[in-house]
Amino acid sequence: MKSFYLLLICFVAFQCTALSQTYIPMAAKDNTTDVLSKAKTVFSSDAQLMAIIFVRATNGTVTFSMDLSTGKADNWMYELYSPSLDSMIEYYALDMTVAGKLYQEAAGPKHPQLHYVELTDPYLDSPAAVQALQNSDAKTFLQSHADAVITMAIAVNTTNSTTQLPSGKYWVFYLHSATDSITCYIDGVTGASHNCFTATALEGIPEATGYRLDQNFPNPMSLRAATGTSIRYAVAERQSVRLAVYDLLGREIAILQNGFVETGEYTVTLPAAALTTPGLYFYRLETAHGTATKRFIVTE
Repeated sequence: MKSFYLLLICFVAFQCTALSQTYIPMAAKDNTTDVLSKAKTVFSSDAQLMAIIFVRATNGTVTFSMDLSTGKADNWMYELYSPSLDSMIEYYALDMTVAGKLYQEAAGPKHPQLHYVELTDPYLDSPAAVQALQNSDAKTFLQSHADAVITMAIAVNTTNSTTQLPSGKYWVFYLHSATDSITCYIDGVTGASHNCFTATALEGIPEATGYRLDQNFPNPMSLRAATGTSIRYAVAERQSVRLAVYDLLGREIAILQNGFVETGEYTVTLPAAALTTPGLYFYRLETAHGTATKRFIVTE
């Protein structure tokens, strides 16, 4: 999602060394009028808002975060689509105490994700959506994980209907603690909780589990990377394993391993050619003793 550009913008344009004292948290809808106006002027007059995205990002002591009590975030990304151009544009927003609002424009995917349609009112702003999250199935998770943070939040209007999630407007929240994670789908209009899925955050796996999945490198990965990105995993005994890559909505993008492997450590490569658009992706290792999932970011 190229959230690291936000750090670059701040450090280059403002040369700020104490960012935590200079940015102003924003609700998701605080910038929609501005970005739509800009997009209609410089991109295409038929520009439509497709998604609003927050991604937690850290650089040294600086962290862009989303407040679990207010629903406001230090940065937002807005994806817009032009039907006439069949192309997308992205805007990254910051609000600084000295410089005011900053919007960084970037080219979006050449072809939109067809399961999204225009995101129009009515839909909940992020403060109301986070309040709904607090009252959803995530409530128990939040109560038992005091260190939980929102690592990603997305507002979309999707046409991709499944048995677990019908089509419509949703806020999707990804929360992580040091030991666990949960993903929750909140109705974007009513605030009702549809589904919450928990998973173990596998930063360090005890030897007793019999397997390990490491973070890919490099991460973020560029679509222009000649060598793609490498994923390393290990198993403590001979067994059948499956390692696959998925997009944000759970569609399988690539299968990197599927079959028996001997005891040991393995490294597989996901070629850049296997991916067509920037964004957030996941890879999952399935073993005889359990599964592990990690996420990574793809940039242009």
